[in-house]
Amino acid sequence: KASLLAKSFKNRFKWTGQLTYLFSTLAVIVLSFSIVFNVLKQEAFYIEFALLVFIFILITVAHKRKVHSGWLEYRFLVERIRAAPYFFLAGRAVSGVTASSNSGTAIKKGQWAIMVFSEIWHQLNSQYQKQNKEQKSATLFNKELIAYVQKSWIDGQIKFQKKYFRRNNRKNRIFETGGRIIFAMAIVSALTHIILSWLPGAADQSYLLHNILTILAISLPTIAAAFEGLRRQSEYSRN
Repeated sequence: KASLLAKSFKNRFKWTGQLTYLFSTLAVIVLSFSIVFNVLKQEAFYIEFALLVFIFILITVAHKRKVHSGWLEYRFLVERIRAAPYFFLAGRAVSGVTASSNSGTAIKKGQWAIMVFSEIWHQLNSQYQKQNKEQKSATLFNKELIAYVQKSWIDGQIKFQKKYFRRNNRKNRIFETGGRIIFAMAIVSALTHIILSWLPGAADQSYLLHNILTILAISLPTIAAAFEGLRRQSEYSRN
């Protein structure tokens, strides 16, 4: 249940960021198209207003519902629960964790997750001690236990991390390369616009081309910035 909730909060956090970058970019494209081609000026501002209001509501709701901290706190709880059986079987106590916060009277961030895990760990040990009064812990460094931990926990984590690395590495390359290509296209668009402006009579002969280049020069840097923003938000390079 904790894992599903962590995934739900993570998806909401990522979707908030993705839609924010998407609609911000769309607002720039719509407005620049309207101004450059001198069409639907009033309607373009309506669209931009609607997109910006939607973005504001999206971010506000995500902030109020604490989707980012919810994701981290539930993920913390999941990983503690994942490790607990192996510590229990080895007869080792799980080290305590304390949450820190600058606010004196407010409930510390993440404290609830620490309390939940402490209760789970306490119940696990209490039930075991009631049923096994003679042997309260497993034999340390038992060969069968070592093999079990290696196979079910360590090997599983290694496989997951390798798969996780490949996936994030691929996405990081896509966003990084895509952002650079789009930014290079913006530079080329601006340079082409400058060169055409130097040519005598080019402005009159290539009115449509000038307008398209203007839109590209305005929009492409925003799209490139959105690519980089999405890459940073998901922390593909770090992961």
